[in-house]
Amino acid sequence: MSSEQSRIEDKKQQAEDDFETVSHEDAETSINTEGKSPSTTQDELKLTRFNNNNQDDEDDSDDDEHAMAHHPIFGMLAGRLGQRRRGSTHKYDKLHPENQVLSIAYVEDCVQVEDGAFPEDERASREKFEYRLSRCPELSLGIFSQPTKAEVEKGSTKKRKLLGHIIATRTSAPCVTDASMDYPKDWKTNKTTLPKPGEKEALGHQEAGGTICIHSVAVRPDYQSMGVGSVLLRSYIQRIKDAKIADRLALLAHDDMKNFYGRFGFDDMGPSQATFGGGNWNNMILEFSDLQDD
Repeated sequence: MSSEQSRIEDKKQQAEDDFETVSHEDAETSINTEGKSPSTTQDELKLTRFNNNNQDDEDDSDDDEHAMAHHPIFGMLAGRLGQRRRGSTHKYDKLHPENQVLSIAYVEDCVQVEDGAFPEDERASREKFEYRLSRCPELSLGIFSQPTKAEVEKGSTKKRKLLGHIIATRTSAPCVTDASMDYPKDWKTNKTTLPKPGEKEALGHQEAGGTICIHSVAVRPDYQSMGVGSVLLRSYIQRIKDAKIADRLALLAHDDMKNFYGRFGFDDMGPSQATFGGGNWNNMILEFSDLQDD
């Protein structure tokens, strides 16, 4: 045998020596009768990371939640991502929310939301919704629940559901007034926004106004106390701020809601003279000049 053949045979024999014969008895898992875990060496615990995407896999749920917390619409789901992965059945997990500007087509949905959210004397009429969603739909925002991907794939007829809305108009006044909350009854035929004889302030939407008056922040009763309203309002504020289309946002709030709106940057400017719904309102103003740019 040549030296080359001898070297090849030695390598084959060495490779075969590296394997051990394993019997069926050896392959069976032994039971630890003492209730102790089998010992494991440090070398057995070492794992190889194949790419940077695997870095810190143990904490990926925290990273996802941190990233989602800054999303204007899905922020409300941030605290539930980990639970969803563990099979949570909370309402959040079936919302798949999406926000969208509303149009005249959503009048009936808005009426239903507001009927459930407010006492009768504080609700907007159907015609007010028609007026506002016809004249200035770009100032509205709705949050919808979506059918899941599985439902869509199964051909489900489930439709999007309006969970809550924000409805607004413009005014040249620095705050919400009775006139800004009203609307001209001849709005379908008269397109002017100028004050009529005897009016100190024109009724309804004023296209050139620098104040956006929020008339309704409403969420369906079965989705209240879930953060839906907070997400909707935060998203709306960011939307208007980024668009740079107004000097301020204004709304009316009862005493028990002042702290809620204060968390979003609205300042309490004292009692309002508005008499809508029986009065006892407070002027809440958010000046965009007071907000720092991101």
